[in-house]
Amino acid sequence: MKSTSKLLAAAGLAISCGSAAGQTSSWIAGDGNWNNPAKWSAGVPNSPAATAIIADPGGYTITLNISASLANLQKVIPGPQLNMLPGTFIDLYGGVFSNDGATIVNTSASNNNTAIRFRSVNHIIAADPGEAGELTLNAYGPNLDTAYLQSFDGITVTNDEDHTINGCGNIYARMNNLGLIEADQPARTLQLLGDPKTNGGLIIARTGAHLSLSGISLTQGPPFGVLLADDGNVSIASSSITGGDLNSAGGGVVQFTASSTITDLSGNASPLINPGVVLLTNGIMVLTGTTTVNTSASNNSTYINASTNTIWDDGVIQLNAYAPNLDTAYIQTSGGALFTNNATIRGRGRIYGTFRNNGLVETGAGSTLDLISTAKSNRGLMQAVAGGSLYVSGITLTNNADSVDGELRADGGNVYLNGCAISDGLMNALNAGRFVVAASSTLTGGVMGSGPIDVNAGQLLALNHAAWSHAGTLTINPTASNAGTYLRVDQPCSISNVTVSLNAYAPNLDTGYIQTSGPGVATFEPSSLITGRGRILGVSVHNGPIIVNGSANTIELLSTNKTNNATAKAENSGLLRITSIALSQGASGQLLADNASVYLNSATINAGQVNAINSGRTTVIASSTFVGGVSGSGPLDLNAGQVLVVNQPAWNHSGEVLVNPGAGNAGTYIRFDQPCTVSNAILHLNAYTPNLDTAYLQTSGPGVITLGSSALVTGRGRIYGSMINNGTIRPEPTRTIELVSAAKSNNALIEANASGVVNISSIALTQSPGGTLRADNGVVNLISSTISGGQIVALNTGSADVYSSTFVGGVSGSGPLNIIQGQLLLINQPTWNHNGVVTINPGSGNFGTYLRVDQNCTFNDVTIQLNRYAPSSDTAYIQTNGSVGTFGPTATLAGAGRVYGTWNMGGTFAPGRDAGSRHNIDVAGSVTFQPSGVLSTDIGSASAFGQVTGAGLVSANGTLRVRLVNAFNPTPGHTFDVVSVGTRTGVFADTDMDLFPEGPDRFYVSYPAGKVRLHARKCAADWNGDAFVNGDDYDAYSELFEAGDPAGDFNNDGFVNGDDYDAFASAFENGC
Repeated sequence: MKSTSKLLAAAGLAISCGSAAGQTSSWIAGDGNWNNPAKWSAGVPNSPAATAIIADPGGYTITLNISASLANLQKVIPGPQLNMLPGTFIDLYGGVFSNDGATIVNTSASNNNTAIRFRSVNHIIAADPGEAGELTLNAYGPNLDTAYLQSFDGITVTNDEDHTINGCGNIYARMNNLGLIEADQPARTLQLLGDPKTNGGLIIARTGAHLSLSGISLTQGPPFGVLLADDGNVSIASSSITGGDLNSAGGGVVQFTASSTITDLSGNASPLINPGVVLLTNGIMVLTGTTTVNTSASNNSTYINASTNTIWDDGVIQLNAYAPNLDTAYIQTSGGALFTNNATIRGRGRIYGTFRNNGLVETGAGSTLDLISTAKSNRGLMQAVAGGSLYVSGITLTNNADSVDGELRADGGNVYLNGCAISDGLMNALNAGRFVVAASSTLTGGVMGSGPIDVNAGQLLALNHAAWSHAGTLTINPTASNAGTYLRVDQPCSISNVTVSLNAYAPNLDTGYIQTSGPGVATFEPSSLITGRGRILGVSVHNGPIIVNGSANTIELLSTNKTNNATAKAENSGLLRITSIALSQGASGQLLADNASVYLNSATINAGQVNAINSGRTTVIASSTFVGGVSGSGPLDLNAGQVLVVNQPAWNHSGEVLVNPGAGNAGTYIRFDQPCTVSNAILHLNAYTPNLDTAYLQTSGPGVITLGSSALVTGRGRIYGSMINNGTIRPEPTRTIELVSAAKSNNALIEANASGVVNISSIALTQSPGGTLRADNGVVNLISSTISGGQIVALNTGSADVYSSTFVGGVSGSGPLNIIQGQLLLINQPTWNHNGVVTINPGSGNFGTYLRVDQNCTFNDVTIQLNRYAPSSDTAYIQTNGSVGTFGPTATLAGAGRVYGTWNMGGTFAPGRDAGSRHNIDVAGSVTFQPSGVLSTDIGSASAFGQVTGAGLVSANGTLRVRLVNAFNPTPGHTFDVVSVGTRTGVFADTDMDLFPEGPDRFYVSYPAGKVRLHARKCAADWNGDAFVNGDDYDAYSELFEAGDPAGDFNNDGFVNGDDYDAFASAFENGC
């Protein structure tokens, strides 16, 4: 065992002998009271210089029944027990208290202050190894000052490594524990308070006992230093613990009951921080248990405060706030930062301070955890699980540290971005978890992730990094509230994998939209999707689809120019609107209306396709433009009062383009601003009936419309601009299309059918040989126009009607052609082939109506039907203008009217034909019959016969054809002046008349001055037609026969020979 000399040497004291007052006195074995001199070798020790030695073996008890002052107390054998009666004190001045065995302070636990007090010098309380030295405080429970240890004047008391202090009471002394301090009495308290203490040994609360640290500084180690709750309770109040371990075992509890500080603390304990308590931390914490902040979830501010930089290296911090007030359990920093390595912070509360998570931050069912106030970083995991709510509020969370990405995770719970910025790292939501932008927030630095993100009504999610990949759905305004809610891109950003679901309040699309700011450009990659209802305002590039699905949904692209390299479509009655922007489309870019609508609203579409399928329609609701090679298919509507400008060299659209679908009374048109070929399209003009200027085609500047062979213009309206038609222009049945204003070319077909009308008005229409104007059961009106080349065809009750127009360049045609009353058809070409009837003044109106030839011209195949107003031949006439008009062998001039100018008649001149009661054609100029010419007259009565009249010149030749009609049998000898003009020259070389049975003509022809006269023969022998058969007839025939005149062919066998003479003679002999 340790000798007395060693202990005294350790205390720095000398060993001396003498009286009890100043020297050493030893106890004599056996029970006894301290104040019994008989029990002491040198008297009762009781002075600051006295040393009491208890060294005799035996199991006896020494009762301290008086207060004693000693230099040293050396109980150096384990057998004896020293009992201090209530109210007694031992004051030690020498530095050594050797306590083998047991010493009990306040043996009966009475309510009397009982203490060992250490004075003057540092002291050691020691026991020999294996001697179980124990100093037991045995206070009266309600008053721990009934058993205590105390030191004065800053001296330190060392509880040596082989010694135990236990029991119930107070340890005020400045204590250096190298041994054991033990609260070992169930339901009783051992309290460390007063002066600072150090612990290099073990301070423990045993089963059911309570160890209290109150208002002290406890520094632990070396050699180790452990504060242990071993099935007992350690409470720490207004104290600081530095270093060493804080452990628990066997159900022991460690709790902070008043604000305290811990520094560089390790251990496995699970400390409880009571309501209203602040725990300050410094240094490195390696606490592997769970530290619970606000154990009872009371409405009291309770928190951990990292007053300097703190590393929490393991274990769990459990925040347990009162649910309505998260400030009842939180983490704060003041002058430092909190770092977690492999540690977990979880529960309900807030994290205010500067914080770097290298472990786990987690909140679960029914709990909310709020990261708030100052910037934080995360290289671990922060998550909400199983219905928990994690808020990031008003801070920047850098989700990356030391090039290691951290993760924000909503795993069955919600993570709320509440006016914060998330920089870098991962954001993942799974198992029905969601990210919710509860207040406007920003993603920056390269955040990536997955799962649902909701941007709550009235809030903003800003993207401020170069790329954002998020495999999930971003819902803008999930409740469709009437508040501006949007995604904003603040720098050029590539967006991939995400579905952006716009969910605007239906009457206000500005409650769910996408925007850019400053240099921001949002590039939506092929793996992205935009859908729902709302707007896309910013500068954006769409390499992924835009889909608007359902009748309740509209997406509008507006504000700034955009690019589309994918499919932007409306489907199932949805609406996609392009408003007041330029939309540039790549080769794969298309706008698609799939059983839905795409609206072009003051938009410019550059390249790509505009398509509509499955009853879908594209509609220009406000004037818009196609440039750069736009093509497309399906129905395209141009609403009333709007303009579609096509400013590209080709427009291929396989579908109907309906101009003015509602036939409103407002100018509506397609305008071509450069030469453009239109292919495959049906351009359907749908003008308001009284006003064709409500649906038309126009050109501007150098613009020329070229209709490709597959293109069709139909409906009702006008074509103003310059046009080359290689396709078809055909109004709908009963409707009118008018070509007007600018010159046009036709290389294909312009047609009116089924009672439709085509007006060619005040233009030059140049037709190639394959170009045709056709009226097929419809009407083509030529109004103040010049037709050059091509054909004008009418069939199946159709007609071409002329209103003062000109044919040049070889126009030909067929079918009815009418020159309307008061109008003119001018022919200015060398030939005119028209296989049909040209009626001049078909309504017989009292207006000058005529056909004029301005260069030498031959008519072929045509019948010119003059249809004058009866009293005036100048209401239907033909005229030459410094030229000669020629009727070829297949041409006919018929009807009733007048001839001006110089004409060669190589065809048929048939006055009165199909003219009703009007029988004459008046020659005011000259008509020269050519050998092929025929004057054809029908005689229906004595006064109703075709007649050439007038003051002009008729030069007879060719054939005189006469037909009796209406069963008329003229009176013998009656004459008919079929020509009665100012000057007649020549005679007809041949006649073609009704014949008598014997062969001769029914009429005899004479040629008085200015006339060609028919004499009705009584019979075949009445040769001169004077109604008598006599020598005059014989002489007249003989004269012709002898001359070999073809008129002498009596029997009409084509020869003049003896058979004719014999036949005449026979008829003459028979008489009439």
